[in-house]
Amino acid sequence: MKRQITIIVAVIVLFLAGMGISLSQADVGPNHPVPARMLNGTIDGIDSLERLVTIQSDNKDTWMFIAVGNGELLKGLTKGDHVVVELDDRGVAQKINKTAINLRNTPDAKS
Repeated sequence: MKRQITIIVAVIVLFLAGMGISLSQADVGPNHPVPARMLNGTIDGIDSLERLVTIQSDNKDTWMFIAVGNGELLKGLTKGDHVVVELDDRGVAQKINKTAINLRNTPDAKS
């Protein structure tokens, strides 16, 4: 009986120790921010209520769902607009600028 209790306690301690390690490794909060960056692509969808925008990369191989810090940034944007988005260190859009499409990156462009 005493041996069973010892085994149960050891399993619980190992389990809790394992949880502590996995929780510390999964920390992606303010202590581990994503570096600020720029991205460009074409707007594929806009959700003004949730302040989300979907952008397809210029390579046409990636779609990104991006939260927008200020809903005012979405005004004047429509599906199909080519944009450059500046993301903050949390990955939230802080600036969205319409741009002219770079014809060298489109599939129909002739070199």
